[in-house]
Amino acid sequence: MFKELKKNKPLMILTILLLIIIIIGVFSPRNRGSFASLSIGGHIGSLKGKINLEAFENSEEPSVVLFHAPWCGHCKKLIPTWNNIMSNNKSKIKIIKINCDKHKDISKKYGIKGFPTIKYLPNGLLKTLPDSAKEYTGDRSHNSLTSFISKCV
Repeated sequence: MFKELKKNKPLMILTILLLIIIIIGVFSPRNRGSFASLSIGGHIGSLKGKINLEAFENSEEPSVVLFHAPWCGHCKKLIPTWNNIMSNNKSKIKIIKINCDKHKDISKKYGIKGFPTIKYLPNGLLKTLPDSAKEYTGDRSHNSLTSFISKCV
């Protein structure tokens, strides 16, 4: 059989390519977490993971968004404060966090280049144009962040 492969170069090349494809398919990493998403003319929202449940809603309602990366030390320090703000939010503004490693399309749309980045999106994720998003540049204390959010109303 191998003698036939050596004589027939196109068949040998095809066999090698097929083996490479099979090896890549078997050994490539896969996301084994659960995933659900909705899509209407673009990325609308998603729920990912069981332990690290991160949810965001893509609506037209005003939103303050934390764009973060799980490997970023500053983000790790800010997340507990942000989660507290999210859970105690009584304003009409949605408080959202987006993992930019998982949602590269959204972070690219809003020109996120460093982490953490906090932006006010007056028309929500779906309708706010990148130029109309207002970036928060103040200190990241609970009081400063809640003050910023209340001024966005």
